[in-house]
Amino acid sequence: MTSAHGAINMLGLAKRVKAKILQASTSEVYGEPDIHPQIENYWGHVNPIGPRSCYDEGKRCAETLPAVTTCRSR
Repeated sequence: MTSAHGAINMLGLAKRVKAKILQASTSEVYGEPDIHPQIENYWGHVNPIGPRSCYDEGKRCAETLPAVTTCRSR
């Protein structure tokens, strides 16, 4: 969840100083893909309780936070 905590901290800082944030990630967090290349609405092929799940879920949470924050501030 380090990714999520880092995203929360950066979003708070950006709000305080009125800065913009660009959240970037890799398709790695969506597991071994069934299709190449992945399209934007591809949900992924992951195991949410597997040995890598903490990394994957933390990254997905960090990707979601900016979108949620943007929607709530409008």
